[in-house]
Amino acid sequence: MSDNRKYINKAKSIVISRSEDFRPYLDLYISESRARGTALNHLPYLRSTMTGIFEASIHQALGEALTERDSRLLVRRLYRLCENLKRTETATRLNLHTPAYAAAVIAGALSGNPLTDREINLLEPLDQSVRAYFEMAEEKLHSQLDTPEAPAD
Repeated sequence: MSDNRKYINKAKSIVISRSEDFRPYLDLYISESRARGTALNHLPYLRSTMTGIFEASIHQALGEALTERDSRLLVRRLYRLCENLKRTETATRLNLHTPAYAAAVIAGALSGNPLTDREINLLEPLDQSVRAYFEMAEEKLHSQLDTPEAPAD
């Protein structure tokens, strides 16, 4: 692994601190599913959650960057990396506003070096953990709400 390790750990720490931001979206998904009496598709709620964690993490990193000695440089790097990410999203039609990419952007800005593909792949569990909550909730809602009733005798 490159010298990015300490920056990756710092970035992961920021993203993990913002990961509780998924809770309101999950609660909304569950309550709207229950109100409709069926398990809704969790993907729109998951996308909103991932974007929310991404944005909250970037804002926290910007706030922390402003207290650093080289704050202008860090802020410029963060903005430049976010702009590059937006261009990539547009070109690929993928949503890269995820916790893993937030950590990659933050670590890249802190280190001044791009992360390797291997380093970015090591951040994937940040996305997987949020995704797992929604998948488990959908499965549970399916079993609670979408089970056919037994025919009356």
